[in-house]
Amino acid sequence: MRNQAFILFGGYTRSLYHHFIPLLIKMGMKVLVIDLPGSESLRNDAGWEPGMVEAVFCDGEDLPTILATCKGWEESYLLQGALNTIEEFTYSSAIAIDYLKLKGPGIKACTIASNKALQRAYFEQWSPAYRYITQREGLPQGCPYPSMLKATNRHGGSGVIRVNSEAEALVALSSFEPDERLNFEEYVVGSDFSIETIVSDGEIVFQSLTEEDNLYSNGYHMEMGYNIPAVGFEPALIEKAYDINRRVHEGMGFQYGTSHAEYRITQSGEIRLIEIAARPPGDGIFALYQLSTGKLIEESVLASVMGREASYPLPLRYTKQTWLRHEPGILQGIDHPHEGVEINYFPESKRHPREYSFDAAQPPTLREIVLEHRKGEQLGEMAGQGSRLGWVIIDAPSPQLLARGTEEFLDTIKVSMGEA
Repeated sequence: MRNQAFILFGGYTRSLYHHFIPLLIKMGMKVLVIDLPGSESLRNDAGWEPGMVEAVFCDGEDLPTILATCKGWEESYLLQGALNTIEEFTYSSAIAIDYLKLKGPGIKACTIASNKALQRAYFEQWSPAYRYITQREGLPQGCPYPSMLKATNRHGGSGVIRVNSEAEALVALSSFEPDERLNFEEYVVGSDFSIETIVSDGEIVFQSLTEEDNLYSNGYHMEMGYNIPAVGFEPALIEKAYDINRRVHEGMGFQYGTSHAEYRITQSGEIRLIEIAARPPGDGIFALYQLSTGKLIEESVLASVMGREASYPLPLRYTKQTWLRHEPGILQGIDHPHEGVEINYFPESKRHPREYSFDAAQPPTLREIVLEHRKGEQLGEMAGQGSRLGWVIIDAPSPQLLARGTEEFLDTIKVSMGEA
């Protein structure tokens, strides 16, 4: 008799904060991971257990290997579902899920999600003004500044540069390959947010707005914090955003699973789509949902792609992930006075326990301090997502107490940098 199994694309790479593998093992399923070469070092943090996880490693574009692997697994196991968790497998996972006749976002949805130019074309009414160019073609004439250069097929903030003049744009353009496809688009001034969405049979069963803190440094866009639930937007604007988000998903033909869409509200109250991904969010957003509701949102995501009833409660407790700032130099370490809060140098530990207790009335609490770099590593100026030092996660029973607690906790965390 064949055992039940579930295919998880990017299951090791997306280990930080996601609980997909432990949940699937708890359901009694074999977890079949397809992930990038080099990701096996993260398997313990992802919840790997001997005999319960099988893994194959390949590039996201390697469809022959992916389809052959899936065909073999289909013959060996009773497949209950599949889910992609990282950008590299967005398109190939959609092909594999369709081939296996399982439930997922759909090939159309994933094709649009994997290409920023397609997102602009399909959703022009909510997009900034843009032109489609390459380095070889050069800059369009008569463009306003500031503007954005965005590589259409990259992700995670890579290839996204703000330019304030034609001279800056020419310098930025030279950093791309001659024929790499780029969006040259209007820079929209406003406040950023994301919407996390769960879809079942083409219907949105959950959507929630996450307030973002962003920083532009040396021309690079960096996400520097998240707040769940959002407190900086009026209810009418949030409902307007939800309506646009629903229409975007309808336009994509999104069928099952979860998405992470990023938007911006302009100073005049207009909402612009920045980009949408047909996968779970990164960073600590899922951890914030757990702290805010007491429930793992991963359970609802898995239910949706397995064709089961999926729902999730609205956020209740106020939560925040915020990144630490640093000066260039050699990282010597971090000090803080908070008993029971260890400093996790994740590149060394490759382990992240996410066992939170939930109490809606608990006073402001510092949950963790995580660094993305090793002690002794030389850090430069803030320039892109990979240059961020690390973060803290804090929760509180009210937005006022969260703001006060965040300020107090950050004042007590001391980053030590030595001279290069």
